[in-house]
Amino acid sequence: MEITLETYYDKWHPDLTEFRKTLCIELGAENELSTLTNKQLHNQFKNNKFAEEIYKFSNGKWNQMQFDVIECIKIDGKIVGISGSAVNKNSVRILMHRYSLLSARTVANTYTWHENGIIDRHHNYAKLLNKKAIYFTIYEHNKTLKLFSDYLKQRKTNKRKPMLGKFDFFAVPILFNHVLQTVFYYKLDKSYNFTIGDIT
Repeated sequence: MEITLETYYDKWHPDLTEFRKTLCIELGAENELSTLTNKQLHNQFKNNKFAEEIYKFSNGKWNQMQFDVIECIKIDGKIVGISGSAVNKNSVRILMHRYSLLSARTVANTYTWHENGIIDRHHNYAKLLNKKAIYFTIYEHNKTLKLFSDYLKQRKTNKRKPMLGKFDFFAVPILFNHVLQTVFYYKLDKSYNFTIGDIT
């Protein structure tokens, strides 16, 4: 098994489309990359606990996303996990649409926070652009994300995961993309005053 990391600049690259198709099939959506709205998709998959993820990777939602780069984890040349980023005036939003295939989640998640993994690649990209900070948001719409958010807030460190425990966060969730989300941020420039105004 060969594990590699690769940066994509085109969200419509065939490799990423294939990843989204595989994701939908895996979540029981039978290759559902339609342009249905969020409400329509939730109605169609109302008994599917992955309805939110299916919507996020549908063509309609994917078309709305403004990625500058997408970092990908690959096994034997196939994408099994992704994490997008978008450049703002002074910061870079990271971990956008972060998702790992269920069939490869253990491997993919390992390469997210570990040294020279996805987080480090996002960090280095922001540093290359001379940005002041990187940040990500968590919409705690299920138990798994709520537990992960709570874990990050404890700011526990791990020698194998250099960036873990280094992200500050806003104590109160903010309304972002029409839902309340928790914001985690890391300042590359320690003197920079990271505020809600940085989040776009």
